[in-house]
Amino acid sequence: MKEIVSQKKWVYTLYRTEDGLLLSVVCGGVAMFEVDVLLSKEEAFQVQRDEGFLDLLAEKIRNNPKQYMQY
Repeated sequence: MKEIVSQKKWVYTLYRTEDGLLLSVVCGGVAMFEVDVLLSKEEAFQVQRDEGFLDLLAEKIRNNPKQYMQY
């Protein structure tokens, strides 16, 4: 089950799952798609300390989605 923790429309949604925090980032131009990244413990801790961290991480993911896609 996913519970929304934080959301910035058309940018990202942060979910709390049984596995931890999952960041879903909207990517693409003409064809929009989402890249889901399970945050590490360090990243989850950083989210609690600095709300702007999600914006920076989402931008990194949008700029290079293939690096974060899990096959």
